[in-house]
Order: sequence, then structure tokens, then C-alpha cells
Amino acid sequence: MSTEAEPPQALASDIVLYPPDNRRLANLCGQFDEHLRQIERRMGVEINNRGNVFRVIGLPREVAAAGRLIERLYQTTSEYCHRNASTCTSSSLGSANCSRTRRPRSA
Repeated sequence: MSTEAEPPQALASDIVLYPPDNRRLANLCGQFDEHLRQIERRMGVEINNRGNVFRVIGLPREVAAAGRLIERLYQTTSEYCHRNASTCTSSSLGSANCSRTRRPRSA
């Protein structure tokens, strides 16, 4: 019988953001997904997305925290775009690309 604890298993969790809004998604993801990459680095997770569907991969605690953060940030984009409707346009976002996905690593 081994007394070593088994390493935690990676978990994948899907998050669907509603209502789907390309301007809000572009604000959430950042230009070339820079905001998502920052969340990945800070929280130790991997984030893949296609449109309004996000998959967060990592350890269960970090996946849950990153999922909550993504949902909260998406809500914040609604408040921002509502208050700043004249400046929250796709043209003001430059070449933001929020639909790029990366090849998932084995979970």
C-alpha cells in the first residue's frame, strides 16, 4: 500500500457566456486574446474558446476560480459597453480576435 498522495487530476470545465455579444467578447478576450493569456498565466490554467463558449483546463480549484473570473469580467463588459456605447465598438477594438482557439493539451 502506497502512502504517497496521488497528484491532483486536471479538470476541464465549459463556460457558456450569455447573451453572446461580439463586442463584449472582444473586450473580454483582448487583442490577440492577451487578456485570456494573462488569466492563464496568473491562475495556472489553460483557456480555449470559440465565440461565447470557453473551456478552462487545470486543477479543480483554479478552474473554478478562473471560470468565476471569466463570468464576472463578461458581466463587467456589459456595464462598460452600456455606459460607453459610443466608444465600445468593434472598430475601436482594433484587430481583437476572440474566436481563436488553441489545440487543447491532454487533461
